[in-house]
Amino acid sequence: MQGIKFYILFIFFGIISSTLAFAEDKPNFLICRNQKNLRIVRIEKEAAGPHCVAKYAKSGISKEVGRALNINSCIKIMENIKINLEKSSWKCKETTNTTITSTVGE
Repeated sequence: MQGIKFYILFIFFGIISSTLAFAEDKPNFLICRNQKNLRIVRIEKEAAGPHCVAKYAKSGISKEVGRALNINSCIKIMENIKINLEKSSWKCKETTNTTITSTVGE
């Protein structure tokens, strides 16, 4: 019985680790533009917990728009926001591993 529990635990952790590795390849940052207006959606891993957090920035103010245990759920939130913005003539670009090197006006 002990061997079966270990085997099930091993399979479970294998699935979890492969899911996380797969999620790292998916876009976690979205930049949308409409003329001079900018919207940013980003997915972050919660610092003190197992959740991912989807954040939406507008006019320099960032707000949490979703939280989930599964990274794919946070990605779905980001994709829904992208669809809604593009329906309103926004141009969006998804990316991964984004680094901000300077701010406007520097």
